[in-house]
Amino acid sequence: MPSCHASCEQGAESIDLFTGNKMTVYQKMVLAGHHDHSLTARLLNSLLCQHFGRHKGLRLLDLGCGDASFAASILNQGDTPLSLSSYTGVDLSATSLQLAAQQPLPLPAGNGSSSSRRLVEQDMLGFLRAWQEGQQAQQEAAQQLQQGEQEGEGEHRASTEHAQQHGAHSRKHQLRQQQEPQLQAAPVAVAPASPPGEAYDVVLCALSAHHLARHEKQQLLCHARCALARGGCLLLMDVFRKEGESRDAYMERARHYYFEDGGQGSLRPEEAEEVWAHVSVYDYPETESDYRHMAAEAGFARCKLLHTCRREYTKVLALWRD
Repeated sequence: MPSCHASCEQGAESIDLFTGNKMTVYQKMVLAGHHDHSLTARLLNSLLCQHFGRHKGLRLLDLGCGDASFAASILNQGDTPLSLSSYTGVDLSATSLQLAAQQPLPLPAGNGSSSSRRLVEQDMLGFLRAWQEGQQAQQEAAQQLQQGEQEGEGEHRASTEHAQQHGAHSRKHQLRQQQEPQLQAAPVAVAPASPPGEAYDVVLCALSAHHLARHEKQQLLCHARCALARGGCLLLMDVFRKEGESRDAYMERARHYYFEDGGQGSLRPEEAEEVWAHVSVYDYPETESDYRHMAAEAGFARCKLLHTCRREYTKVLALWRD
């Protein structure tokens, strides 16, 4: 979940808390309910079931997937899991991706990891940019192919009309003309041998976007919308500033959260210090209104607040593409 993206200015150091032995600290926070993961998983499962149904076979893109445990908890609620046709997890942490490869996801039986479970070690903006460039290249190739076919049909039609105009010539000339080779159609473009994958039904981005600068968050939303199929949704779970709250004021609230409120009974003092060292340097949260504005700028049709955690620290938004 949290380690896929690192801002270009920050570098890969921003994922340090979520790699190696330090990942245990993050897992303890999840189990202790710091960000309402369990409740959020139930809410998102219900939302996806209502919108898509349990048996659709969703195409899921998980940005900052971490060990994919959050995606698995969303999908595997109840007696009947939400079915997937494909899962793509993107993260900067190779350690996390190794764990994600073992996560029990409701993928088609017999397909295997290589075909239906794709794990990509890359920052999420880089992945989305590459996906969109691939789609654009595929569309351009298809247009060239169509244009080439139309040009070929035009030349064939011209040659047919020319033959009809000379239909009154002698039979000997007609026979000689019929024996000549037909005109060849103009060369046409060939579609790429390995086109990019289909658009996604759901893009999940959980506790990742707050590492990005404001303009990068805007790019994230724009690229995510392009990667969605019509009727698809971006599920954004993240930390938020309150309306009118500065980053400094947010940091003071976060410090109280980890050391005096949320951290009590779940993190040892040295573990809380590790978390704070990460949060104080790499966290740049936005307000809900900021995200609503960016979602509108990106072209999303609707933005709905699904959940606010009891400490007003984490929120979950659903952004829909019509």
